Amino acid sequence: MSAFSEGGLVSMRTYGPNGQDHQVISLAEIRSASFANGPGGARVLVASGTQFVGAYDPAVLKSDDNYVRSVAEFSALGAREHFVADLDSDGKDEIVLLTFDDLGADRTAGLVGNSASQPYTAIRSLITLSIDKG
Repeated sequence: MSAFSEGGLVSMRTYGPNGQDHQVISLAEIRSASFANGPGGARVLVASGTQFVGAYDPAVLKSDDNYVRSVAEFSALGAREHFVADLDSDGKDEIVLLTFDDLGADRTAGLVGNSASQPYTAIRSLITLSIDKG
């Protein structure tokens, strides 16, 4: 049985066969989500937002519980997007937090005559996290 999953701003939805759909409302805003491999091949759902990255049990996608707790969480400015890969070939994926280019968005707004300003930008840095427990 297969299903399609979708991440929204504050929700994760799963569309299953025969109308077996589920929606989980999250407490934090989710900007990107993906699956990662943990120790022993355990699947982990990784979700990130502007100021956090969290690891969830993939079973939450088929539950109808709202405001589910993550099994692990890391607070970081600039965690809006992430990349998941096994960078050191140990069989476990690492999570690389890719910062959002607020400065570039400010410059673009300025070019069209607007005066928006979000002075924080960490585009010159990134954070790499490992998954140590399944």
